[in-house]
Amino acid sequence: MTVATRPFQPSAPPAASRVHWVIRGAFYVFVLSLPFEYPQRSIPWEVTTITCALFLLAAGFQPWVSFRRFPKPLWGFVAYLYAFLVSFVVNGGLYQDNVLKLFILMVQVLLLLWAGYNVMSDDVVFRMAPVMLAVACVARALIQVLGIATVRTAEWGGGVRVSALGQNANQSAVIMTDGLIALIGLGYAMGGRRWRVLTWPLAGLVGVAVIQNGSRGALIDLVLGVSMFALGGSGLRARLKNAYPVLVVLGLVIWGAYNSEGMRNRFEEAVSTGYLAGREQIYPEGLQMVSERPILGYGPIANQYVLGGRIPQQHYDKRDMHNLYLELLTSTGIVGAVPFMLMLLLGVRNAWRGRRGPAGMMPLALVASGLGANMSGNFLAGPLIWFEFAYAFASDREGPQ
Repeated sequence: MTVATRPFQPSAPPAASRVHWVIRGAFYVFVLSLPFEYPQRSIPWEVTTITCALFLLAAGFQPWVSFRRFPKPLWGFVAYLYAFLVSFVVNGGLYQDNVLKLFILMVQVLLLLWAGYNVMSDDVVFRMAPVMLAVACVARALIQVLGIATVRTAEWGGGVRVSALGQNANQSAVIMTDGLIALIGLGYAMGGRRWRVLTWPLAGLVGVAVIQNGSRGALIDLVLGVSMFALGGSGLRARLKNAYPVLVVLGLVIWGAYNSEGMRNRFEEAVSTGYLAGREQIYPEGLQMVSERPILGYGPIANQYVLGGRIPQQHYDKRDMHNLYLELLTSTGIVGAVPFMLMLLLGVRNAWRGRRGPAGMMPLALVASGLGANMSGNFLAGPLIWFEFAYAFASDREGPQ
Protein backbone atom coordinates (compact mmCIF):
# COMPACT_ATOMS: atom_id res chain seq x y z
CA MET A 1 0.00 0.00 0.00
CA THR A 2 1.52 3.28 -1.09
CA VAL A 3 0.67 6.28 1.02
CA ALA A 4 2.07 9.72 0.27
CA THR A 5 3.37 10.85 3.63
CA ARG A 6 6.21 12.98 4.84
CA PRO A 7 9.11 10.99 6.27
CA PHE A 8 8.72 10.81 10.01
CA GLN A 9 11.64 12.57 11.65
CA PRO A 10 11.08 13.24 15.35
CA SER A 11 12.15 16.73 16.20
CA ALA A 12 13.85 17.81 19.38
CA PRO A 13 11.65 20.45 21.01
CA PRO A 14 13.07 22.87 23.56
CA ALA A 15 13.56 21.30 26.97
CA ALA A 16 10.83 23.48 28.50
CA SER A 17 8.23 22.13 26.04
CA ARG A 18 9.16 18.45 26.10
CA VAL A 19 6.66 16.04 27.57
CA HIS A 20 8.08 14.67 30.82
CA TRP A 21 8.71 10.93 30.84
CA VAL A 22 6.25 10.48 33.74
CA ILE A 23 3.46 12.00 31.66
CA ARG A 24 4.42 9.91 28.63
CA GLY A 25 4.43 6.78 30.78
CA ALA A 26 1.04 7.56 32.32
CA PHE A 27 -0.41 8.22 28.86
CA TYR A 28 0.95 4.94 27.52
CA VAL A 29 -0.52 3.06 30.50
CA PHE A 30 -3.89 4.65 29.75
CA VAL A 31 -3.76 3.58 26.09
CA LEU A 32 -2.61 0.08 27.06
CA SER A 33 -5.59 -0.24 29.41
CA LEU A 34 -8.21 0.54 26.74
CA PRO A 35 -8.94 -3.11 25.75
CA PHE A 36 -8.96 -4.30 29.37
CA GLU A 37 -12.15 -2.87 30.77
CA TYR A 38 -13.41 -5.26 33.43
CA PRO A 39 -17.17 -5.14 34.10
CA GLN A 40 -17.04 -7.76 36.89
CA ARG A 41 -15.04 -5.51 39.21
CA SER A 42 -15.71 -4.76 42.87
CA ILE A 43 -14.74 -1.06 42.61
CA PRO A 44 -17.22 1.58 41.37
CA TRP A 45 -15.01 3.01 38.61
CA GLU A 46 -13.91 1.35 35.39
CA VAL A 47 -10.24 0.46 34.90
CA THR A 48 -9.88 2.95 32.04
CA THR A 49 -11.48 5.69 34.14
CA ILE A 50 -8.78 5.14 36.76
CA THR A 51 -5.89 5.06 34.28
CA CYS A 52 -7.24 8.19 32.58
CA ALA A 53 -7.41 9.94 35.96
CA LEU A 54 -3.81 8.93 36.65
CA PHE A 55 -2.75 10.36 33.29
CA LEU A 56 -4.53 13.64 34.00
CA LEU A 57 -2.94 13.77 37.45
CA ALA A 58 0.49 13.29 35.87
CA ALA A 59 -0.34 15.93 33.24
CA GLY A 60 -0.95 18.42 36.02
CA PHE A 61 2.70 18.33 37.02
CA GLN A 62 3.65 19.97 33.71
CA PRO A 63 0.57 22.04 32.83
CA TRP A 64 2.48 24.45 30.58
CA VAL A 65 3.01 21.47 28.24
CA SER A 66 -0.03 19.24 28.82
CA PHE A 67 -2.55 22.10 28.67
CA ARG A 68 -0.57 24.49 26.51
CA ARG A 69 -3.19 24.89 23.79
CA PHE A 70 -6.95 24.41 23.91
CA PRO A 71 -8.05 22.99 20.53
CA LYS A 72 -10.79 25.10 18.99
CA PRO A 73 -13.07 22.09 18.28
CA LEU A 74 -13.31 21.49 22.04
CA TRP A 75 -15.40 24.62 22.45
CA GLY A 76 -18.16 22.49 20.95
CA PHE A 77 -17.72 20.04 23.82
CA VAL A 78 -17.84 22.91 26.33
CA ALA A 79 -21.12 24.06 24.78
CA TYR A 80 -22.46 20.51 25.04
CA LEU A 81 -21.61 20.35 28.76
CA TYR A 82 -23.46 23.63 29.29
CA ALA A 83 -26.49 22.22 27.45
CA PHE A 84 -26.16 19.05 29.55
CA LEU A 85 -26.59 21.07 32.76
CA VAL A 86 -29.36 23.28 31.37
CA SER A 87 -31.35 20.25 30.16
CA PHE A 88 -30.89 18.54 33.52
CA VAL A 89 -32.24 21.54 35.42
CA VAL A 90 -35.08 22.41 33.02
CA ASN A 91 -36.29 18.80 32.98
CA GLY A 92 -36.64 18.62 36.76
CA GLY A 93 -33.19 17.55 37.96
CA LEU A 94 -34.05 13.84 37.92
CA TYR A 95 -31.69 10.97 38.82
CA GLN A 96 -29.11 13.28 40.38
CA ASP A 97 -26.60 10.61 41.43
CA ASN A 98 -26.42 9.02 38.00
CA VAL A 99 -26.30 12.39 36.25
CA LEU A 100 -23.48 13.58 38.52
CA LYS A 101 -21.44 10.46 37.76
CA LEU A 102 -21.99 10.91 34.01
CA PHE A 103 -21.12 14.61 34.21
CA ILE A 104 -17.85 13.81 36.00
CA LEU A 105 -17.01 11.32 33.25
CA MET A 106 -17.78 13.96 30.61
CA VAL A 107 -15.48 16.47 32.31
CA GLN A 108 -12.80 13.79 32.34
CA VAL A 109 -13.38 13.28 28.61
CA LEU A 110 -12.89 17.01 28.01
CA LEU A 111 -9.64 17.01 29.96
CA LEU A 112 -8.50 13.85 28.14
CA LEU A 113 -9.09 15.50 24.76
CA TRP A 114 -7.29 18.66 25.89
CA ALA A 115 -4.27 17.01 27.50
CA GLY A 116 -4.16 14.15 24.98
CA TYR A 117 -3.98 16.56 22.09
CA ASN A 118 -1.09 18.50 23.63
CA VAL A 119 0.83 15.42 24.74
CA MET A 120 0.48 13.85 21.29
CA SER A 121 1.74 17.06 19.72
CA ASP A 122 5.09 15.63 20.79
CA ASP A 123 6.36 13.62 17.80
CA VAL A 124 7.55 10.67 19.87
CA VAL A 125 4.27 10.30 21.74
CA PHE A 126 2.30 10.70 18.52
CA ARG A 127 4.30 7.87 16.96
CA MET A 128 4.04 5.59 19.99
CA ALA A 129 0.32 6.05 20.76
CA PRO A 130 -1.00 3.71 18.00
CA VAL A 131 1.79 1.25 18.79
CA MET A 132 0.49 1.01 22.34
CA LEU A 133 -3.07 0.55 21.11
CA ALA A 134 -2.00 -2.20 18.71
CA VAL A 135 0.09 -4.00 21.36
CA ALA A 136 -2.75 -3.88 23.88
CA CYS A 137 -5.31 -5.19 21.38
CA VAL A 138 -3.01 -8.02 20.29
CA ALA A 139 -2.59 -9.03 23.94
CA ARG A 140 -6.35 -8.84 24.52
CA ALA A 141 -7.04 -10.87 21.37
CA LEU A 142 -4.50 -13.49 22.40
CA ILE A 143 -6.23 -13.91 25.77
CA GLN A 144 -9.54 -14.51 24.03
CA VAL A 145 -8.27 -16.81 21.27
CA LEU A 146 -6.42 -18.94 23.82
CA GLY A 147 -9.62 -19.29 25.84
CA ILE A 148 -8.34 -17.50 28.95
CA ALA A 149 -11.13 -15.99 31.11
CA THR A 150 -13.56 -16.30 28.19
CA VAL A 151 -17.33 -16.34 28.15
CA ARG A 152 -19.14 -18.27 25.42
CA THR A 153 -22.74 -17.32 24.72
CA ALA A 154 -24.82 -19.66 22.56
CA GLU A 155 -26.94 -18.07 19.83
CA TRP A 156 -30.41 -19.52 19.43
CA GLY A 157 -29.94 -19.65 15.66
CA GLY A 158 -26.69 -21.60 16.00
CA GLY A 159 -23.10 -20.77 16.83
CA VAL A 160 -21.60 -18.98 19.81
CA ARG A 161 -20.30 -15.51 20.66
CA VAL A 162 -17.00 -15.41 22.53
CA SER A 163 -15.62 -12.64 24.70
CA ALA A 164 -13.14 -12.39 27.56
CA LEU A 165 -12.81 -10.70 30.95
CA GLY A 166 -16.60 -10.47 31.21
CA GLN A 167 -16.75 -7.82 28.50
CA ASN A 168 -19.80 -7.24 26.34
CA ALA A 169 -19.09 -8.94 23.00
CA ASN A 170 -20.09 -5.86 20.98
CA GLN A 171 -17.85 -3.56 23.00
CA SER A 172 -14.99 -6.03 22.76
CA ALA A 173 -15.39 -6.19 18.99
CA VAL A 174 -15.30 -2.38 18.68
CA ILE A 175 -12.02 -2.25 20.60
CA MET A 176 -10.48 -5.11 18.62
CA THR A 177 -11.55 -3.46 15.37
CA ASP A 178 -9.64 -0.30 16.22
CA GLY A 179 -6.61 -2.37 17.19
CA LEU A 180 -6.72 -4.03 13.80
CA ILE A 181 -6.90 -0.63 12.08
CA ALA A 182 -3.91 0.56 14.14
CA LEU A 183 -1.93 -2.49 13.03
CA ILE A 184 -2.67 -1.81 9.38
CA GLY A 185 -1.80 1.86 9.81
CA LEU A 186 1.51 1.00 11.47
CA GLY A 187 2.41 -1.41 8.72
CA TYR A 188 1.45 0.73 5.75
CA ALA A 189 1.64 4.34 6.89
CA MET A 190 4.12 4.79 9.70
CA GLY A 191 6.40 1.81 10.00
CA GLY A 192 7.39 0.79 6.50
CA ARG A 193 8.60 -2.67 5.53
CA ARG A 194 9.85 -3.73 8.97
CA TRP A 195 6.33 -3.41 10.40
CA ARG A 196 4.67 -5.17 7.48
CA VAL A 197 6.34 -8.48 8.35
CA LEU A 198 4.43 -8.45 11.64
CA THR A 199 1.24 -6.79 10.42
CA TRP A 200 -0.39 -9.73 8.68
CA PRO A 201 -0.07 -12.46 11.39
CA LEU A 202 -0.96 -10.05 14.20
CA ALA A 203 -3.84 -8.59 12.20
CA GLY A 204 -5.03 -12.15 11.56
CA LEU A 205 -5.03 -12.86 15.30
CA VAL A 206 -7.03 -9.73 16.10
CA GLY A 207 -9.36 -10.44 13.15
CA VAL A 208 -10.15 -13.89 14.57
CA ALA A 209 -11.04 -12.26 17.90
CA VAL A 210 -13.38 -9.80 16.15
CA ILE A 211 -15.17 -12.63 14.35
CA GLN A 212 -15.43 -14.62 17.59
CA ASN A 213 -17.21 -11.64 19.17
CA GLY A 214 -19.95 -12.04 16.57
CA SER A 215 -20.74 -8.32 16.32
CA ARG A 216 -22.39 -7.33 13.05
CA GLY A 217 -21.92 -3.64 13.75
CA ALA A 218 -18.20 -4.02 14.46
CA LEU A 219 -17.69 -5.87 11.19
CA ILE A 220 -19.31 -2.99 9.30
CA ASP A 221 -17.19 -0.52 11.27
CA LEU A 222 -14.08 -2.46 10.30
CA VAL A 223 -15.01 -2.32 6.63
CA LEU A 224 -15.64 1.43 6.94
CA GLY A 225 -12.38 2.12 8.74
CA VAL A 226 -10.12 -0.05 6.59
CA SER A 227 -11.64 1.44 3.44
CA MET A 228 -10.21 4.83 4.42
CA PHE A 229 -6.70 3.57 3.63
CA ALA A 230 -7.70 3.30 -0.02
CA LEU A 231 -8.06 7.10 -0.10
CA GLY A 232 -4.37 7.65 0.64
CA GLY A 233 -1.85 8.69 -1.95
CA SER A 234 -1.84 11.29 -4.69
CA GLY A 235 -3.59 10.49 -7.92
CA LEU A 236 -5.74 7.65 -9.21
CA ARG A 237 -2.84 5.25 -9.77
CA ALA A 238 -1.63 5.50 -6.16
CA ARG A 239 -5.12 5.03 -4.80
CA LEU A 240 -5.74 1.99 -6.98
CA LYS A 241 -2.47 0.55 -5.67
CA ASN A 242 -3.59 1.26 -2.12
CA ALA A 243 -6.91 -0.45 -2.77
CA TYR A 244 -5.26 -3.82 -3.36
CA PRO A 245 -4.22 -4.64 0.23
CA VAL A 246 -7.45 -3.06 1.48
CA LEU A 247 -9.44 -5.47 -0.66
CA VAL A 248 -7.32 -8.36 0.59
CA VAL A 249 -8.02 -7.44 4.22
CA LEU A 250 -11.72 -6.95 3.62
CA GLY A 251 -11.95 -10.17 1.64
CA LEU A 252 -10.33 -12.17 4.43
CA VAL A 253 -12.56 -10.60 7.08
CA ILE A 254 -15.74 -11.22 5.09
CA TRP A 255 -14.65 -14.78 4.33
CA GLY A 256 -13.96 -15.38 8.01
CA ALA A 257 -17.31 -13.91 9.03
CA TYR A 258 -19.18 -16.04 6.50
CA ASN A 259 -17.49 -19.18 7.76
CA SER A 260 -18.38 -18.31 11.37
CA GLU A 261 -21.73 -19.96 12.06
CA GLY A 262 -22.74 -17.42 14.69
CA MET A 263 -21.80 -14.36 12.63
CA ARG A 264 -23.39 -15.73 9.47
CA ASN A 265 -26.63 -16.59 11.24
CA ARG A 266 -26.87 -13.17 12.85
CA PHE A 267 -26.58 -11.42 9.47
CA GLU A 268 -29.10 -13.78 7.89
CA GLU A 269 -31.49 -13.19 10.78
CA ALA A 270 -31.23 -9.41 10.38
CA VAL A 271 -31.91 -9.63 6.64
CA SER A 272 -34.78 -12.14 6.84
CA THR A 273 -36.61 -10.91 9.95
CA GLY A 274 -35.36 -7.37 10.56
CA TYR A 275 -34.30 -8.34 14.08
CA LEU A 276 -31.52 -6.06 15.37
CA ALA A 277 -31.27 -7.14 19.01
CA GLY A 278 -34.02 -4.73 20.06
CA ARG A 279 -32.79 -1.75 18.05
CA GLU A 280 -35.67 -2.16 15.63
CA GLN A 281 -37.92 -1.04 18.52
CA ILE A 282 -35.53 1.42 20.18
CA TYR A 283 -34.77 3.58 17.14
CA PRO A 284 -38.38 4.43 16.17
CA GLU A 285 -39.18 5.31 19.79
CA GLY A 286 -36.02 7.41 20.01
CA LEU A 287 -36.97 9.34 16.88
CA GLN A 288 -40.45 9.89 18.30
CA MET A 289 -38.90 11.27 21.49
CA VAL A 290 -36.77 13.67 19.43
CA SER A 291 -39.86 14.96 17.63
CA GLU A 292 -41.64 15.54 20.96
CA ARG A 293 -38.85 17.50 22.67
CA PRO A 294 -36.42 18.68 20.01
CA ILE A 295 -34.89 21.68 21.81
CA LEU A 296 -33.55 20.38 25.16
CA GLY A 297 -34.62 16.74 25.09
CA TYR A 298 -35.71 14.85 28.19
CA GLY A 299 -32.55 15.40 30.22
CA PRO A 300 -29.47 13.19 30.67
CA ILE A 301 -30.24 9.73 32.11
CA ALA A 302 -33.96 10.65 32.26
CA ASN A 303 -34.20 10.02 28.51
CA GLN A 304 -33.17 6.40 29.07
CA TYR A 305 -35.90 5.85 31.66
CA VAL A 306 -38.47 7.38 29.32
CA LEU A 307 -37.35 5.01 26.59
CA GLY A 308 -37.51 2.02 28.96
CA GLY A 309 -41.10 2.90 29.82
CA ARG A 310 -42.08 3.03 26.15
CA ILE A 311 -40.82 -0.45 25.29
CA PRO A 312 -41.95 -2.51 28.30
CA GLN A 313 -41.69 -5.71 26.26
CA GLN A 314 -37.90 -5.46 26.64
CA HIS A 315 -38.28 -5.69 30.45
CA TYR A 316 -35.91 -2.84 31.34
CA ASP A 317 -36.77 0.20 33.46
CA LYS A 318 -33.93 2.07 31.75
CA ARG A 319 -32.89 1.46 28.15
CA ASP A 320 -29.84 2.76 26.33
CA MET A 321 -30.42 4.36 22.93
CA HIS A 322 -27.75 2.18 21.27
CA ASN A 323 -26.93 5.17 19.09
CA LEU A 324 -24.80 8.12 20.17
CA TYR A 325 -26.64 10.61 17.99
CA LEU A 326 -30.08 9.62 19.31
CA GLU A 327 -28.64 9.77 22.82
CA LEU A 328 -27.51 13.35 22.26
CA LEU A 329 -30.79 14.47 20.71
CA THR A 330 -33.03 12.82 23.32
CA SER A 331 -30.96 13.91 26.33
CA THR A 332 -29.88 17.48 25.44
CA GLY A 333 -31.84 18.16 22.24
CA ILE A 334 -30.43 20.13 19.35
CA VAL A 335 -28.99 22.67 21.82
CA GLY A 336 -26.45 20.08 22.95
CA ALA A 337 -26.29 17.82 19.91
CA VAL A 338 -25.37 20.50 17.34
CA PRO A 339 -22.14 21.76 18.98
CA PHE A 340 -21.17 18.20 19.92
CA MET A 341 -21.56 16.97 16.35
CA LEU A 342 -19.72 20.03 15.06
CA MET A 343 -16.78 19.03 17.23
CA LEU A 344 -16.90 15.53 15.70
CA LEU A 345 -16.92 16.98 12.19
CA LEU A 346 -13.92 19.15 12.99
CA GLY A 347 -12.11 16.05 14.24
CA VAL A 348 -12.79 14.35 10.91
CA ARG A 349 -11.50 17.47 9.14
CA ASN A 350 -8.28 17.39 11.15
CA ALA A 351 -7.80 13.70 10.40
CA TRP A 352 -8.27 14.37 6.68
CA ARG A 353 -5.82 17.26 6.77
CA GLY A 354 -3.31 15.06 8.54
CA ARG A 355 -3.38 12.37 5.84
CA ARG A 356 -0.03 13.54 4.44
CA GLY A 357 1.53 13.63 7.88
CA PRO A 358 3.45 10.87 9.65
CA ALA A 359 0.36 8.74 10.38
CA GLY A 360 -1.10 8.87 6.87
CA MET A 361 -4.73 7.74 6.74
CA MET A 362 -4.70 6.02 10.12
CA PRO A 363 -6.34 8.88 12.11
CA LEU A 364 -9.15 9.11 9.57
CA ALA A 365 -9.58 5.33 9.58
CA LEU A 366 -9.80 5.29 13.38
CA VAL A 367 -12.35 8.10 13.67
CA ALA A 368 -14.41 6.64 10.81
CA SER A 369 -14.58 3.34 12.65
CA GLY A 370 -15.39 5.10 15.92
CA LEU A 371 -18.19 7.14 14.40
CA GLY A 372 -19.55 4.03 12.73
CA ALA A 373 -19.52 2.15 16.04
CA ASN A 374 -21.70 4.86 17.53
CA MET A 375 -24.38 4.24 14.92
CA SER A 376 -25.26 0.92 16.60
CA GLY A 377 -23.90 1.70 20.07
CA ASN A 378 -23.59 4.56 22.49
CA PHE A 379 -19.98 5.14 23.55
CA LEU A 380 -20.50 8.67 24.85
CA ALA A 381 -18.48 7.94 27.99
CA GLY A 382 -16.19 5.40 26.34
CA PRO A 383 -12.54 6.49 26.46
CA LEU A 384 -11.49 4.73 23.24
CA ILE A 385 -13.33 7.04 20.84
CA TRP A 386 -12.00 10.11 22.69
CA PHE A 387 -8.44 8.84 22.47
CA GLU A 388 -9.05 8.49 18.73
CA PHE A 389 -10.33 12.05 18.44
CA ALA A 390 -7.44 13.45 20.45
CA TYR A 391 -5.20 11.59 18.02
CA ALA A 392 -7.16 13.04 15.08
CA PHE A 393 -6.85 16.59 16.46
CA ALA A 394 -3.08 16.10 16.84
CA SER A 395 -2.67 14.51 13.40
CA ASP A 396 -2.98 17.86 11.61
CA ARG A 397 0.61 18.72 12.41
CA GLU A 398 0.70 21.99 10.47
CA GLY A 399 -2.90 23.16 10.29
CA PRO A 400 -4.52 25.75 12.54
CA GLN A 401 -6.20 24.53 15.73
